[in-house]
Amino acid sequence: MKKFFQSGGAFIVVALLCVVAGLISRDGSAFTIIGAVWLILAIIMRAKNAKKPPGDKSSSPGGA
Repeated sequence: MKKFFQSGGAFIVVALLCVVAGLISRDGSAFTIIGAVWLILAIIMRAKNAKKPPGDKSSSPGGA
């Protein structure tokens, strides 16, 4: 469950639910905007917790 939150999957599910609710309702612009915010949070979480490849030397101190 912890991996699901760290990978951003939980945020993507919430964003999808908000966007679908916005599409279903008559005036769903608020739901769509909230869904977009959750999607941005999901992208940020996914980028923050992305694993670096083992051969990546760009993040090593004193490299380049």
